[in-house]
Amino acid sequence: MRVLVTGATGFIGGFLCKELAERGHIVRAALRTEGPVSPVVTERVVIGDLRQSMRWDEALREVDAVAHLAARVHDASDMDTEAHLESNARATRGLAQAAARSGIGRLVFLSSIKVNGEGTTRTPYTARDEPRPRGPYAQSKWLAEQYLWEV
Repeated sequence: MRVLVTGATGFIGGFLCKELAERGHIVRAALRTEGPVSPVVTERVVIGDLRQSMRWDEALREVDAVAHLAARVHDASDMDTEAHLESNARATRGLAQAAARSGIGRLVFLSSIKVNGEGTTRTPYTARDEPRPRGPYAQSKWLAEQYLWEV
């Protein structure tokens, strides 16, 4: 399989790329800018900033699956709600729509536990818990999840 990985140069993305390559898959990294990537990455495509990257056609060409890990990450000092919504929610919806148009049947999305809230005191979160995202990052990840259900 050829797998497009967004966020391939990040912490989790690096481990995912290595695992995919070890299992014999072709790893295509979607990059913000040209730069170094793991040697296990066999293909690369520069997509630019997620906020402006609504052109996914080249990145998705001949792809069998997508692992979407890229995001504007949680930072307590970053309260730019619109930037989070654009990077994390709308870009995710655009990628999912483009993948669907391309006939790609599998998209794995890395969300955040912060969608569930800021912490529990007695029991771990479960899939049945009502989401309680707080702050621009968590809210944008929750909205991305909703967009994916729509697509």
